[in-house]
Amino acid sequence: MTRIDAAPVTVVGAGPTGVETAAEPAEAGRQVTTVCGGDLGPYLHHKRLARLGLTVLDGPRTKVTAVTRNAVHLDDGRELPSALTICTACFGVSDLAARSRLSADAVGRLLADE
Repeated sequence: MTRIDAAPVTVVGAGPTGVETAAEPAEAGRQVTTVCGGDLGPYLHHKRLARLGLTVLDGPRTKVTAVTRNAVHLDDGRELPSALTICTACFGVSDLAARSRLSADAVGRLLADE
């Protein structure tokens, strides 16, 4: 049986929320894998995340196809053991900006200047 503090954690999503969520258990010594589902954003760096203790999977074919009780499955066929999976991806943008008639981009996020 795996000790709970040694059980692997997977965070799906490598945006600011995903990295912050993954960093907490990693800093506490947990084995944490972050799955990006594409290319890691230019504002994040593998070396910096590795110093936090995170394993980052990004690039082509790192999209999550299924989450089961004990694993996360990727579209390249890999199966990642995971005792706890946290999803921080796939959030939508509210239509509030579009309804407000303020300037918004193509996905509905408000446009702002510096």
